[in-house]
Amino acid sequence: MRVTGAVLGVAAALCSVAPAAPAQAAGLDVALVEGSFGFTPGLGLLAQPAVELTFSGACPTFGPTYADVPGDSEAVTASQCGPFSMTGTLLNGACGFGLGSGTFSLVEPDGEAVTGSFVIVIEGALAVVLVPSYSDDGGAGPGAGLLELTLPVVSSPPPSGTCVTGLHSVPGTGLFAGAHL
Repeated sequence: MRVTGAVLGVAAALCSVAPAAPAQAAGLDVALVEGSFGFTPGLGLLAQPAVELTFSGACPTFGPTYADVPGDSEAVTASQCGPFSMTGTLLNGACGFGLGSGTFSLVEPDGEAVTGSFVIVIEGALAVVLVPSYSDDGGAGPGAGLLELTLPVVSSPPPSGTCVTGLHSVPGTGLFAGAHL
């Protein structure tokens, strides 16, 4: 997957800027997720002020695709997460480029829900997600993610070149990482 190296770099950066306190080390969460983006009423050729954005998925089940490092004496968890979802609004600038925001929820293997807000920038087949703050293990902190959207192959490109339009649903896979205190 092309995005893995970039997101691992984001995870390392988060670890270096994670809030620190003498009494407790910052915890870290990393999740590989796959699922489907939804765009209502769909992404159009021209600017749209309010496209409903959703993502529904979970961690793949081919091995440990989720890690929770609590930052205290609790054991590290390496397993698969439960459902992962995002809901928000996207300002589609044009041709599949957009900026949006919303909230997300991820269910950890032990059933605990990790929640927070996000800001997303979508440019063609990539979505960069910034998480100003999320809550987990009784603490909060920042996070980030990078998702690759699997765009449909078009038999004849649109007249404007590589414009992405008419999408209502598209698969996506990516990596999220966050640090919390």
